[in-house]
Parts: sequence; structure tokens; C-alpha cells
Amino acid sequence: MTNLPAREQIIEAIRRAVSEALLIPQDQVIPSARLVSDLKAESIDVADIRFRIEDGLKIRIDQREMMVALGENLTAEELNNSFTVQFVIDYVTEKLTQGARG
Repeated sequence: MTNLPAREQIIEAIRRAVSEALLIPQDQVIPSARLVSDLKAESIDVADIRFRIEDGLKIRIDQREMMVALGENLTAEELNNSFTVQFVIDYVTEKLTQGARG
């Protein structure tokens, strides 16, 4: 049986990854924060965040799959508004849950 991290552990790992990658205090990494417009993440930062989450939670995140989960055929503004810390938390939680089932 796979031992899933608690939701609080997932949230903490994601907050830490975002904070470390973007060199910002963890208290700025709130669920509603948009990674690009609010936290000023660039594409290289998003990759760094992804790698840090993968390492911290021992999970594989497929970037294309994550973008599809955000929604297909989104405008740049819609994508920016959807790509929040909460989205990452929900996406990673779902991936870990699926992995435990599979």
C-alpha cells in the first residue's frame, strides 16, 4: 500500500518549492496567487518549481498533461488567471491520489 502524504504536507511542499524557486517569502505563496502575474514566475521558474515539487514529493509531473488540465484553447489571460498556487495544489494532490490507486 502506498503511503500518501497528507494534504497539509502537499501544500507545504508546494509552498516551499514556489518560495525557493522565486526567492519570495512563503507567506506570499497563497492559494489564490497567480504564478505569473502575481508571483512574477517566468517559464524557467515554472520548470524549477516543477522540479522542486517532483523532488520533494517523489512524483513525476508531465508539463503537457498539466497544461491540458488547466484547460485547452485558453487565451493567455485565461491561462494566467487559472495557473494559481491552488491549481498546482489540486493538480499534484490528484496525481498523487491517482498514483496510489494505480
